[in-house]
Amino acid sequence: MSQSPSVPKVTSTAAGRPMDADEQKRASAIARGLLAGWDVRTCAPLVGTKKRKFNQQQLLLAHGLCAHVHYLAPAALDLLDSGRVLAALPLVRACFESAITAQWLAQTTDGSPAFVNEDVRQRLAQVHTLEQAVSDVFREAAPSIAANLPPILDTTATARGFHKICDDLVPGGADAYTIYRVLSQYSHASIRVVDGYLQVVGTEPGVALRTNPAEPSAATWTNVLASCLVWAGRSNDYLDGHKTRRSELRAAANALGINSELHLSPTALLREASASKQAKPVAKEGLSKAKQGSATP
Repeated sequence: MSQSPSVPKVTSTAAGRPMDADEQKRASAIARGLLAGWDVRTCAPLVGTKKRKFNQQQLLLAHGLCAHVHYLAPAALDLLDSGRVLAALPLVRACFESAITAQWLAQTTDGSPAFVNEDVRQRLAQVHTLEQAVSDVFREAAPSIAANLPPILDTTATARGFHKICDDLVPGGADAYTIYRVLSQYSHASIRVVDGYLQVVGTEPGVALRTNPAEPSAATWTNVLASCLVWAGRSNDYLDGHKTRRSELRAAANALGINSELHLSPTALLREASASKQAKPVAKEGLSKAKQGSATP
């Protein structure tokens, strides 16, 4: 079979080397501690802070993705701890994508409308597919979905393609998207999946069939999963006026050797600043017209 790209080595900045089996247990313990902290966190209200103001759309989207990470992570962690790594990786992929996106949504002023727009685009594609279906049930469902689509929102950001979201974050970019690509190969019908069920042998035909796969590194992906819990938790922490979990999340990030936050890239900050500058004259014009209208007898 063809050679797949190697799994990225997630290393501890303190140790500067790939994690071993003992460190897998440590990362698992950190992840389980973070899950317990999330259960406590859900008792506190999300109100925003003086430094970070949020609209309702941002709050709902960021919270939903953060909660989804914490919903999936226990099942993924159980599989990783039991050595069934290949079964866990589709769940880890979902956690990774949701955690990165939650960080992005929580920090961008124009990210939430872009996220909504991408959902509309996906649903329009679904409608198009349903309209071409052979099944009457599928074709008849298309009009109701099309009728309930929200309008396209004005934004300078785009969520079309996960790599675009990764590029808006530092650290993130190509490194984050590389991890996502590897996880995607483990999550879809792929050569990487097939290779796990084959074994090279010294006799003809040179390959033996396996019924159970050769498992990827549990240590690496447990570390990635624990990192997802940190990043998702921090996105939620932005909305928490009491900063209930900030110290806990920072300590976990330090133990894992990662950044607890993925900041906006200079390009993303410049885009937002430019959009804000263009929006101010429009807002002033609208306010002036409103005043003129109210002054008219």
